[in-house]
Amino acid sequence: MATVGKPFVKGRSGNPKGRPKGTPSIPDILRRIGAEPAGVNNETKLDLVMRKVYAEAVKGRQWAVEFIATRTEGKPRDSMDMNLTGQMTHAAPALEQTLRDYTDAIKAANARLA
Repeated sequence: MATVGKPFVKGRSGNPKGRPKGTPSIPDILRRIGAEPAGVNNETKLDLVMRKVYAEAVKGRQWAVEFIATRTEGKPRDSMDMNLTGQMTHAAPALEQTLRDYTDAIKAANARLA
């Protein structure tokens, strides 16, 4: 039988008991799996995944460079500036500089390997 109208009472949770205690969250599950041994030089699965991300960054993949930069340098705060004409300009100069630095480092590493 279909519910007609509003199925929940105002001010009352639709899940009053919440998630059962001890139920792992997705991040908990991912951390547990990432910590499992990968069978190579005592590395974990997370170690192998991060090595693949670095390999993609060395190939020049922008998403990988950004991933590494934001996780090692931290995400810069976004800022909104207003110019004199009232137009908004969006700027994230710290991230742009970090990405340029990483890109330059990758190009230098590739040049040394060539």
